Amino acid sequence: MVEVPWSALSRLKEDIERSLGECLGRGTAGRQPLWDLLERPQEYVLLAEMAAVVPESIDVRVAGNTLTVKAERVQELPEPGEVYHVAERSYGPLTRSLNLPGGVDASLVRAEYRHGLLRVRLPKSPEAEARKIKVEGVEGGEL
Repeated sequence: MVEVPWSALSRLKEDIERSLGECLGRGTAGRQPLWDLLERPQEYVLLAEMAAVVPESIDVRVAGNTLTVKAERVQELPEPGEVYHVAERSYGPLTRSLNLPGGVDASLVRAEYRHGLLRVRLPKSPEAEARKIKVEGVEGGEL
């Protein structure tokens, strides 16, 4: 059995994604921010990695149950006499959408960007909050 190091698999995956993206006219891989979505009793919280983006380019929108995040990552061009020996980071527009698992009150959504991390707080609408349903007992009756 041949053991393949994880870094080699990671590079292979990136090469395949890049090749497919170029063939389909989508540019290079890595144009979607990585994120986590957690649910709290009163809200959802999205944490998105968005290092090196222009903060003014960040656009967060909620339409129905869909959250869309867009931003722009700008490449620093080399100075005269500088030569890149390795260039792995991706640049250009970032965009990603997510269908939220429940109702969100779009008028109360808040977002902040700090240290390359976008935090979006998505308060649940009152209709989306869980509530206890009283079960009434009926003796001897039909269901």
